Amino acid sequence: MRIPAILFLFVPSFIIFSCKQDPRHAETESALTGKAVEISGTAGWEADDRFIVSQPSNIIQYNGFSYVFYVKEPVNSPIAGSGYGGTIHYAFSRDQGHTWSDQGLLINVGAPDQFDGGGVSKPAAIRVGDERFYYLYYVGARLGFTNQDGSPENKTGIGLAKLLFNEDGPIRLSIKLNSAAPVLEASEEGSGRFDAFRVDDPNPINLNGQVWLYYTGLDKWGGTPRTGLVVSANINESHIKQNNVRALLDGSPSLIQRQGPGVIAVFTDTQNAWFAADGLKFVKLKQAFPKQVEGARGNSEKDALTWGLAPPPPGNSGFIRWEIK
Repeated sequence: MRIPAILFLFVPSFIIFSCKQDPRHAETESALTGKAVEISGTAGWEADDRFIVSQPSNIIQYNGFSYVFYVKEPVNSPIAGSGYGGTIHYAFSRDQGHTWSDQGLLINVGAPDQFDGGGVSKPAAIRVGDERFYYLYYVGARLGFTNQDGSPENKTGIGLAKLLFNEDGPIRLSIKLNSAAPVLEASEEGSGRFDAFRVDDPNPINLNGQVWLYYTGLDKWGGTPRTGLVVSANINESHIKQNNVRALLDGSPSLIQRQGPGVIAVFTDTQNAWFAADGLKFVKLKQAFPKQVEGARGNSEKDALTWGLAPPPPGNSGFIRWEIK
């Protein structure tokens, strides 16, 4: 798919804060002010009418290659279009995301009795420790998942896989960790937590020598999505929920990543962006993100918004590429 390059400018809106703004917020505002966003198509993808292609991950880099992970759902699945009933595939690029080499299946569904026996989706990658190893968070749906009510089968968990790369592009090895059980599950029903029904949408970053995993929680079926946080000092051992019953943000941003000294969260469906210098206390920025790149994901190798991918238009197989100029 090829889309003509289009430029959109970040235009300031006028929001008055009742308290003095942290200078680090001002630095982030300054970094975004007056920047243009170029949107274009990507090459190298092959159309396949049997599948729905969606959910590009954050971009990671290894040995000069850029990688994206994404979801393919069979069109004849009973939950096709929900985003939860697919498998995770990957591709790499040698030219910063303009042309891609699709490598096929990476993470399959689990056994029928496991938390991901019905589908795996919403991949998000992070590098931890040895530069050869990356970790991939993903959402698992159980067999019997319908996404239509509050039954136990419609809860989700967040799983983790470890990736080992070849030097020439392809991934050599992908292993599900935690004995194929989720590393993050919904809180106990009736606990009053915002994530008592579902955990979803993983967005990991490296911060303060730890993995900070932002995620979406639902307290009940049809409830308000809210953004929470777990912190892991050792990604192979534990993920500890923070803030008790409080969420950090209302809603579910599509893009969360490092931005200078802190963390930026972008709701690309509404264009709103929020910044937290400490990763916890988010304040709405004056600058909006272009709505034309709804569902955009970023580049985790940079501590700033640079470029990334967004889902393809309906009926297309190639992802949209966006870049801030």
